[in-house]
Amino acid sequence: ADEVATLETQAKAFNSSLDAALRARGSAKSFSPLFTEFRKIAGETVSLERVSFAPSGGEISISGRAISELAAINFKNALARRAGFTAVNLPLANIVPDSDGKVTFQLTLRAEQ
Repeated sequence: ADEVATLETQAKAFNSSLDAALRARGSAKSFSPLFTEFRKIAGETVSLERVSFAPSGGEISISGRAISELAAINFKNALARRAGFTAVNLPLANIVPDSDGKVTFQLTLRAEQ
């Protein structure tokens, strides 16, 4: 009887978690248009390695590789000029040369809701 009660409690907790996850999924925004926009702006000179979204939905962090420091800066500037993106920040310390002549970088920005 104790085992049945324990299993029922675990099943209720699981179902509650599943319901919460499904509600969250239903209310989640589609990030696909953002990814498409980032790839379009990146063009052939920048490859995106990681795009992270803050849990609050505010700040976005992009890590990538560019063919040069100038290409990374041009990517940042293109994002800054694009309507819908604000607070685009790419500190020079976040641009690191690789042994192959390319650079890795990390920038942050905000997408207007």
